[in-house]
Amino acid sequence: YNYNQLNTLYTPDGTNNNKGSSISISQRFPNNPLTVSATMNINQRSQDSSVSLTLPDMTVSMSSIYPLKRKHAVGRERWYEKISISYSGYFRNSITAKENTFLKKNFLHDWQHGIQHNIPVSATYQFGFLNITPSASYTERWYTNKVHQRFDTARGGLQPVDTAYGFYRVYDYRAAISASTTIYGFFKPWKIFGDKVQMIRHRITPRVGISYTPDFGDKMWGYYDRLQYIDNAGVAHSEEYARFGDGHIFGMPGRGKTAAINFGFDNNLEMKVRTKTDSTETTKKISLIDNLSLSSSYNLAADSFQLADINASITLRFSPSLHLSLSGAFDPYMYGHTTDAATGRVSEHRVN
Repeated sequence: YNYNQLNTLYTPDGTNNNKGSSISISQRFPNNPLTVSATMNINQRSQDSSVSLTLPDMTVSMSSIYPLKRKHAVGRERWYEKISISYSGYFRNSITAKENTFLKKNFLHDWQHGIQHNIPVSATYQFGFLNITPSASYTERWYTNKVHQRFDTARGGLQPVDTAYGFYRVYDYRAAISASTTIYGFFKPWKIFGDKVQMIRHRITPRVGISYTPDFGDKMWGYYDRLQYIDNAGVAHSEEYARFGDGHIFGMPGRGKTAAINFGFDNNLEMKVRTKTDSTETTKKISLIDNLSLSSSYNLAADSFQLADINASITLRFSPSLHLSLSGAFDPYMYGHTTDAATGRVSEHRVN
């Protein structure tokens, strides 16, 4: 029927009817932090008779638990009892193929599948007015193949030529520690502004932290490979490619070591005003600035452009139902002529 409608029969592309179905199920366990959910999706495109199927798309998540906390605590809480851990796992299996070849596809070679595990660990300790939060996260991906490439003289670029099948673990991790506190400032306006404004309160929350991520592009990890070749013009090249890049559902770790100092602060400005009615006198709080935030980071391990963009955002509340939010990022570096005479970012800080 779809191929014989008069309004699509004579169009250049023919009919383009998409049909999709999905089924999802979720299960929570009483008195248990685990939640399991699964989804099946299928989409059919009649224009090119292709079918896209994802079966299953499964998620297993565990809310934060404190594995070292004593069941029958006596005395003060120990430092290790504050350590929390959570987990999220994903299993995905998908394929896109023509209808007449769909059932002939090989599960190992033609389907895209993978499993990913995420395990974050953190704790918060209070020392006087200072909050210290150490954290770490571990991500592991399970794949069944990796790709080798070579230079294709006909196409003039790197092309995958060999796929090795097996069980491959692709993992990465990072660690961080941050500190934050809250500072309050109070200002009583001069009488020239009247006596309705009782007090203006400024709350500022500065934060600073250090994070570290190894260079997973290093040869020791085996996630990237470097290929040296000579192109059709006789020019020698040395190019790096990812062994678990395209076609791998959950991607792979990035390149480059990061040892960053992260810093920022949040601001809140409120005003307490006095209101009078016929019989009573009350006070209420008025938000002048709901939140003004600035943040950035400095990568000690980078050779250039160590300072990241400065992110800024502000939220103003005009009424309980009307808010205005603005955000932006500011580049701290100049633009000019680089060493190869091209115009681009140069590793020099602005001075004006």
